[in-house]
Amino acid sequence: MTCYNFAAGPAMLPVEVIAQIKQDLPDYAHSGMSVMEISHRSALYKDLYAKTKANLLELVKLDPAEYDVLFLTGGATQQFSTIPLNLARKYHQIAVVDSGHWAQRAAEDAAKVPGLTVDMVASAKDNNYTAVPEIPTEFDQDYDYLHITTNNTIMGTAYRDDQIPKTDIPLIADMSSNFLGQEYDYSKFAVIYAGAQKNLAPAGLTVLVIRKDLLVKHDDLPGLFDFATELKTWSTRPRASTPTP
Repeated sequence: MTCYNFAAGPAMLPVEVIAQIKQDLPDYAHSGMSVMEISHRSALYKDLYAKTKANLLELVKLDPAEYDVLFLTGGATQQFSTIPLNLARKYHQIAVVDSGHWAQRAAEDAAKVPGLTVDMVASAKDNNYTAVPEIPTEFDQDYDYLHITTNNTIMGTAYRDDQIPKTDIPLIADMSSNFLGQEYDYSKFAVIYAGAQKNLAPAGLTVLVIRKDLLVKHDDLPGLFDFATELKTWSTRPRASTPTP
């Protein structure tokens, strides 16, 4: 009997992936150690980390010279605060498209960042959230970025690729509900973030894809909240030797 899990998370995994996990659990890459036991400083882990980032960028057809990937904890919800802490630095003002519950949550959490102004620049409230609002491209004032939610599970609405314009300001997308489940021209986005559990992986992982020109170190942020610091930590973490089985 085959069981299909259509719940919000964790995601269903292909049979081939489950088989590979089964093989790697007791002995990853002939190391004599489980994939869950190898050191995060080892060459084995560094290679796994690099390959995973490369594979993800290949899937979304983004140039690794222009984009980088962070694998984070805290869920997509943590990014409601972390993204403005990192990116709302020039104007201290962001624009949000209100397409439903999670867009509202993103705006509410961002508004708690000291000194930050959050403006709802479009809303589906008038149609009772039965359709996504048009994404604006022209604004009366300066914003650090424009935030959208691509898929609204509670409302049952989503943006198609042809509904997403190229914008002059950075476009940030919460893709938690349809990341890699729907095709987009991902080069339109400056940042993509998603809890991986709905389409990509077991619960507990958050993926953030970010344009490299936005990776600026901020000394006033804790290291775990600063994207540039987080990325540098994993990219330069010293290697430990891999034990010979």
